[in-house]
Amino acid sequence: MGSTKLRGTRFTWLVPITFAVIPPVIMAVREAYHPQDQWALAMILGTVALWLRRHPYAAGAFVAFAVMSLQYAILAVIVLIIVSNSRDRRRLILGGAITTLVVALTMYDVAGRGALTAIFLGTGDTTIHSGT
Repeated sequence: MGSTKLRGTRFTWLVPITFAVIPPVIMAVREAYHPQDQWALAMILGTVALWLRRHPYAAGAFVAFAVMSLQYAILAVIVLIIVSNSRDRRRLILGGAITTLVVALTMYDVAGRGALTAIFLGTGDTTIHSGT
């Protein structure tokens, strides 16, 4: 009928989402169980759970926290954006954008420009990193 809508249940899309989440899981478990890795992993898994329960705004907030923690979380975002319908995609992106904006403005108010660099580029590229 000319429909380009993706077919399948939400469970069907759990398979590609799982493959997007597996590399960070293996990396977090195989390495030294760094708390930052565990936080990002928890946020990614929470994102997937919220997305499957059709809470795209909350899923966007969780994924924003994950991406601000570690950039490899963007892999899960890419898969969720691809498999979401347009309404859920907009809500997921809006939830993430609002969360990122609130966190970035709060950190900017507290710590200045260096906090924004740490959020968007990582702590390895900033002068506020202590080197320990």
